[in-house]
Amino acid sequence: MAFHVDKTTSAVLAAQGLPVAEYDGEVNRWAASLEDIMAMYTDPEYQRLVLPDAEVFSKTKESKMMIGYDKDFVADGKVV
Repeated sequence: MAFHVDKTTSAVLAAQGLPVAEYDGEVNRWAASLEDIMAMYTDPEYQRLVLPDAEVFSKTKESKMMIGYDKDFVADGKVV
């Protein structure tokens, strides 16, 4: 999933003194396990097709990762 920043709204918020991120997008990768993520990064096809393309539209050498998990509070209409 890719997230793209709304530059107009960001400018309005920054003008109000709110801290706005300097980057203009992010990429989210979802997986069931760390092993699945590592399998993706080491996959020859990923390295051949995705990595070169990523260099075209992002500053991969400046990129940082944030690792975490989702916590569901509602599932099937019920609080869990």
